[in-house]
Amino acid sequence: MKKILSIIILLTALTTQLCAQNIMTLSSGEGRPQDIVEIELSVTNTDDFIAFQTEIPLGENLSYVDGSAVLYREDDHQLVASVVNGTLKIYSYSLSLSSYSGNDGKIISFQLRLGNEPGNITLTNTKAKLSDAAGKELPLTTASGLVQIKAPKLE
Repeated sequence: MKKILSIIILLTALTTQLCAQNIMTLSSGEGRPQDIVEIELSVTNTDDFIAFQTEIPLGENLSYVDGSAVLYREDDHQLVASVVNGTLKIYSYSLSLSSYSGNDGKIISFQLRLGNEPGNITLTNTKAKLSDAAGKELPLTTASGLVQIKAPKLE
């Protein structure tokens, strides 16, 4: 009986380890030309992490509102958000190796100004990474967001 119980506990532990998942998700937004929309970057994590990064190509019809990035679920973490060659680069880390609090929810929010061309723009996490206190990159799945610019298309 003890052997069967040990096998069940071992299988449960292995299954839990295989199901461990970290997900980084961008929210969606909509507005009219020149509106400002707030986008949230959320992380659902089963692993503790102390740092993250992502890059979001903005294209020609979106622009980052400088200084609008706000960090959540943090202890003493630093945040850097800037646009380089049309891509919003976001980095956050803890010099004291503190983990972000909680396991689900918004990690940052930032604002984008919409351009004049109507349409749908996919917000994609590229080069997204989570790191633990040992500096190890954690497994990560990403989910895209969508920004819709609502306006008639005149030619």
